[in-house]
Amino acid sequence: MLPWDLIDAGVRKNYLKAEWRRALREIATEDCKWGHCFRCGIPGDGDDIALAESTLPVIDTLPAEAGRPKAAAYRLHPEPGTRRPDSRHAQPPVYRCYRFGFRKAGGARFLSHRQVMDAIGRVLRAAGVPARYTEGFNPHIRVSMGPALAVGQEGLAELFDVDCTAPVRPAHLEAMNRLLPEGLTILEAQPLLPQAPSLGKLVAAASWLVGATGNGGWPAAPSGLAGSLAGAVQRWEPLPDGRLRVELNLREDEGPTATVKELLLAAGVEEARVQLVRVTRERLVLRPRAGHASPAPGPDLGATEDDR
Repeated sequence: MLPWDLIDAGVRKNYLKAEWRRALREIATEDCKWGHCFRCGIPGDGDDIALAESTLPVIDTLPAEAGRPKAAAYRLHPEPGTRRPDSRHAQPPVYRCYRFGFRKAGGARFLSHRQVMDAIGRVLRAAGVPARYTEGFNPHIRVSMGPALAVGQEGLAELFDVDCTAPVRPAHLEAMNRLLPEGLTILEAQPLLPQAPSLGKLVAAASWLVGATGNGGWPAAPSGLAGSLAGAVQRWEPLPDGRLRVELNLREDEGPTATVKELLLAAGVEEARVQLVRVTRERLVLRPRAGHASPAPGPDLGATEDDR
């Protein structure tokens, strides 16, 4: 007697024991729908087995009269699935990539990059954005994000790309902003030209606004930093209020790279205080790689009036 014996699943216990013995001996159980019954108890212990007839019409054949709809209005419509589409006139789906700009500020700066990606994926579906889904067993929206922001850092002009099957309307952006958590805001969605480079190939640098360090201010020039981080600095602008506006290289093939944390440590900030400095990424610098020039995205990008 087993605890779950009070639940009648319809399958005989002796059949399950026999299946267990067959599994130990690596013997496959044939499919009983081809005529051989193993007397599992479902249905009718082998006495009233009747295979169901196919409910889908066979390609290039018409369903039997009994299976046709009775209402005249429905009989006028072609039967679904009874004709194979003519490949000569089939049009391939048209996809267009849209580049979304968004802001991550306030309390949202404590969301991780993974959490932001998940939130964006959910609101794209909930807002009805005509995003293209991947194929396969578990289709999902493929979102191509820009460089990740560390937890605690704000971003004023972050980017992500999404392939779409129809134009993205202002109503879609409004719906997304209603659904996003506080601090995440979609700013715009611009269509890209066909064959436009991806974000990964365009992002060259990032402009940061780093708060006051509280340890005597910033050096007058990048050469005052410890180590060899000066080569990663493309712009250096100490501000009168103690903050720093700096642009850091993000391409390893174009010179040294550096993170804001490495910059703070090189400026003499104690590691325990690095997380207390307010850091904001103001923008991403997009620039094609040398020898791969391509049209840069702009407000129109070849968009028609219907796209907007």
